[in-house]
Amino acid sequence: MEKSTRKVNEPKRSPTSFVSDGATLEYVANGQENRPTTTPGEPKGRAKVGRNSTKLAKPADESDDQGVYYGSGNVFADLGLDNPEELLAKAQLAVTIHDIIEAKGLTQAQAAELMGIDQPKVSKIIRGRLSEFSTEWLLARLLNMGLDVDIVIHTSSPKVGSGAIHVACQ
Repeated sequence: MEKSTRKVNEPKRSPTSFVSDGATLEYVANGQENRPTTTPGEPKGRAKVGRNSTKLAKPADESDDQGVYYGSGNVFADLGLDNPEELLAKAQLAVTIHDIIEAKGLTQAQAAELMGIDQPKVSKIIRGRLSEFSTEWLLARLLNMGLDVDIVIHTSSPKVGSGAIHVACQ
């Protein structure tokens, strides 16, 4: 079966999957170029896309010529979940924590000691199991890791209408 692909220039990250209400978005990056793929005959609501991509699977009759829609940039909003901005911020904070652990070459036990938590919580953060953690709690873990956290507030773009939460690591 032939796959249709389209190049997406996104940063490479470790593979992760998000599953909600039967729809799966699999973020693929194994040191290869990220490419969203759709397979003809694949069930509606499923797609493989590059991590941080703004593509979302939609039925072929409601999409572009390759059966892929451009999403909002927030997968949680595209899936219709409650509080999508907070969910995205928590996910971005978890990715930042994961990246710092990797960059420092820490084991989960070492990271847990540094953050002042137990190892199973580090595992949950790394695996994206964030329902028991608040944004503030994740920010406190970054502080425990010796990072400075800046919170910047500015007016929203007229295009957006409502405010947005952005997480950036420098």
